[in-house]
Amino acid sequence: MRKIERPTILSAVMIDNKVNKVRTGEYYITPQGEPEFNMEFDNWLYQTVQEDKNCGSVILRLYSWSRPAITVGYNQDLNKVINWQILDNTIPVIRRITGGRAIYHDQSEITFSLTANLEIFPEAMRSISKTNQLISEAVVEVLAESGVISEWMSSSDPSFGRPTGKMAKSCFNSFSRFEIFSEGYKIVAGAQRRKGRFFIHQGSIKLNGISDCPAIGQKGTRLNNTIMETNSNSYKYTIDALSHNFLKVFPSKFGFEFLQIGDMAKFYSRIPESFEK
Repeated sequence: MRKIERPTILSAVMIDNKVNKVRTGEYYITPQGEPEFNMEFDNWLYQTVQEDKNCGSVILRLYSWSRPAITVGYNQDLNKVINWQILDNTIPVIRRITGGRAIYHDQSEITFSLTANLEIFPEAMRSISKTNQLISEAVVEVLAESGVISEWMSSSDPSFGRPTGKMAKSCFNSFSRFEIFSEGYKIVAGAQRRKGRFFIHQGSIKLNGISDCPAIGQKGTRLNNTIMETNSNSYKYTIDALSHNFLKVFPSKFGFEFLQIGDMAKFYSRIPESFEK
């Protein structure tokens, strides 16, 4: 297993005024992760939040991909998603913890996850649709701070919930409510998983364009003024370019504040044993 880069970790607190309780939080930046690590680490973060005895953890993570991979939704039938005959056998296929459709992730993509207790949202905004709306509003603000004008969709593709022939549409060749568009193209997709009071939301941000992946029917697009190269330093939009605005917008939107760099030694003592430290 490829050794991952050391992530940036920031601690945070969130104060619940109703009960005068301080909520802890962390922000992880883990660039160029191996595909298996990226998904397994999100799974582990989700489990970590559920095991928090104080039920107060908020974990926001921003990451990218060391090499291309396909992820599929938790409930998808692989044989209706993947054309195995034309799939490059060097591309891993991994099932996500969240729902949604198949996505081809490449090195240009920026991905995020938000894992927390539903209590970070106002009581009237804790349904799946309402939390999707709030998270999409936050991402639209992040993009605006980064110079990208976008909007979230108020309705879904009429065929989104219906099968369309033998193969299901890929995520970025369909759209559902609350996903984000710019210049007429879908640029952010998201999906959630819940267990009791806890949730994880995963989002794929494709500001640098969408790559072709015939094996899942994903068709490539390019936004204006983006550079697509194999060297991640050549992309116009990078984790470094967006991280400041995530740090600014998400705490403000959801009511917590990042205070200091976390304890790296503590982090590595908690990393899943199946991955090299």
